[in-house]
Amino acid sequence: MNKQIHILCSDRDIELANLFAAFLVKATTVNKEAIKVIKEEDSNKLIPTEDDHTILPLALVTAGFHESPYCMRNLGKYIALFGQSFYPIVFDPVDYNSLRGMLLGVQVDKFSKDTALTHLSDIINSSLDVTISVTKWEEEIANLKNEYLKIENELAQWKFRELERYESSRDIHQQFKDLIRKFNLGGHFGFEPYLYRLPLKNKNYLVVDICTNGYIRNNPTNIVENHKANIKNHSNNTETPPKALITLMKPKPGLPKKSQPKSIDTNLEYYRYIDCDDLDWREQLLEAIEEVISL
Repeated sequence: MNKQIHILCSDRDIELANLFAAFLVKATTVNKEAIKVIKEEDSNKLIPTEDDHTILPLALVTAGFHESPYCMRNLGKYIALFGQSFYPIVFDPVDYNSLRGMLLGVQVDKFSKDTALTHLSDIINSSLDVTISVTKWEEEIANLKNEYLKIENELAQWKFRELERYESSRDIHQQFKDLIRKFNLGGHFGFEPYLYRLPLKNKNYLVVDICTNGYIRNNPTNIVENHKANIKNHSNNTETPPKALITLMKPKPGLPKKSQPKSIDTNLEYYRYIDCDDLDWREQLLEAIEEVISL
């Protein structure tokens, strides 16, 4: 059998993914070498770029998975590539409403249901051409659920979402740095007022303007004049204006929020305005960084 099973998981859920892989080996005749656990750090290297009939993809959609912008973007990629061949397994406290319609048309399993994983055995049986004993399958599901109970309290928790209710505006800076670290762009800090200045090709650079005071410091409407004013009294006054600019709007509580500018300076090759009150702002930021890198 040449077909592989991909198990997508968040970095918080590697123990669960290993439990699930062991379950598949015990409950079927699938060889353990045919099962790959796809972690966040592996995703860019291992995710197929086109529909691959040698892969049966599964996803463990936990709270950690849902809170990871990498995992949620990978979820969208797999759905686009594999459609109904993709099999997400949803764990509490995530529910279908949390996924904002992403899984329409896709068979979804809820791990907490009594009938959990019943349909998965049919998919493995037909897709991988293996014989599965119903008795053995049900026995191993019971064992898997017992093992999951040992780690459920840790995994079945919203971590970032609960913290977000109380976060200060400073936290947005740490979130930003954590998100872009995996791009290995060579450092996060630039010079004031460009606190986040990320190098690009041909000596160009990207500026990320995190707006916590409700106004846009680096105005994309007239980037050249704005740049001159910004660096007038700085030692880096020979620096050319940025070629790309991302505005992250996250004003402190009680401050007004500046809306997206209606016109953009033609000297900017790329501009993106992201409202950090949007549930998917992290996914938007990752998408924007990828677009800028590809310029």
